[in-house]
Amino acid sequence: MRLYRAAFVLLFLFIGCIEGDDGTDVPLPDGKDFWPHSYVDDSFTSGESGADGVDLIIGEDGTYYVTTAWQDSNAIRACRSNVEQVRDYWECVTVGENESPEYAFFASIFNDGIFDVISCGKGGVHLHVAPGKEDYLNPEMWQTHVIPVSVADGMQQEWDDAAYVDVDEDGRPDIIAGGDKGIFGWFKSPEDPLNLDAWTFSPIVNKRDMRWEMGVTVRDMEGDGDIDVIVPDRGTHSHAGVSWFENPGPGNTQELWPRHDII
Repeated sequence: MRLYRAAFVLLFLFIGCIEGDDGTDVPLPDGKDFWPHSYVDDSFTSGESGADGVDLIIGEDGTYYVTTAWQDSNAIRACRSNVEQVRDYWECVTVGENESPEYAFFASIFNDGIFDVISCGKGGVHLHVAPGKEDYLNPEMWQTHVIPVSVADGMQQEWDDAAYVDVDEDGRPDIIAGGDKGIFGWFKSPEDPLNLDAWTFSPIVNKRDMRWEMGVTVRDMEGDGDIDVIVPDRGTHSHAGVSWFENPGPGNTQELWPRHDII
């Protein structure tokens, strides 16, 4: 199944001028204009607030899907549209909740072509399991499950970013995630992702050596065929900046990963 994914920021730009620090209008340069904007999800008008991490994918049939974590109201939303109607309000559904969610992204958890959602927040890492396509917009048909190890003793933090990728090359995508308490590592998926107690966590870096991971990017950095991870860190007593962590390879991924500081 081929997916096209892009990360983007929704900016709601309104006709008029930019307001300066002193309250005066700052005109745009000659020949310049704001980009036309279209609302994807207007649920803020009915009480949702704090739209945060966003993910966009395009299915093989050309359908656009967007999911958003509404941090201030705990809602996880998914929306869909096609290219002909992309400027109209999209069809949206609340797929579940997570406490103070920072990020939501799509994943076909069962590799069945249905786009489930994974969210990260103070409430842990959650799997939001989608129904079939015919019931996709029915909120009562979605199921939300927390991965228990993400909220176990010593693991509580504001999980704020993640990636869904096969870390140990066993054919099952895992979850790499981190947050504001310096806990950064990967959740190994069991054969049945809904066997929730079977998910395990392995740190990629010692907690004392990371303060607050601010993003997760996965790439094969040295061309050896496995997935490495690039991470910006707000900083500890020893380092602040951007580093990449080298996947030690199958059979060794539960060890700490070698760290290479970029900046």
